Amino acid sequence: MLVAMAGLPKSGKTTFASRLKNVTLYSPDFSLPPDLSEADEEEKKKQYRIAAWTVNLQATSTFIRKRGDEEVVVFDTTGSNASTMENLFDLCTAHDHRFLYLFIHDTMEHCIGRFAMVGKTKEETRQMMNDYRSKLLYCIAKFKSRMKIMKNDGSKEELEKQAEVFQT
Repeated sequence: MLVAMAGLPKSGKTTFASRLKNVTLYSPDFSLPPDLSEADEEEKKKQYRIAAWTVNLQATSTFIRKRGDEEVVVFDTTGSNASTMENLFDLCTAHDHRFLYLFIHDTMEHCIGRFAMVGKTKEETRQMMNDYRSKLLYCIAKFKSRMKIMKNDGSKEELEKQAEVFQT
């Protein structure tokens, strides 16, 4: 089974995914070099993020092709790239895997506030979030029948509880 995470940046997707037990987790967040700092050039950071995302997408695709559906793989992404989600869905269908589009819902203001902690201005963040929101709305409509929504109230404890409930 593939669980494709979805939600705005900083909505709690990685926190939720990292609390799941007995799953294989592919997350670009865990693939970034530890010494990548805010002082690094934007272009360098962008290249690292793209590379980390690509490697994790390839690993997820390989997992689907080679493992049985009884095993769960979680692809930690914003879930906002419709063609990627469609390709993963088609791959799951071709290999008899279930596909779940798991949307972590949090308010835009909470997400913007979390970005402010990592050096982004509210104006930059708001524009980026609006772009993601537009793409997510399309994906949500497309995968509605295969979607589950988890609400993030801003606390890690709540996400941990939801992760336990999700797995039962």
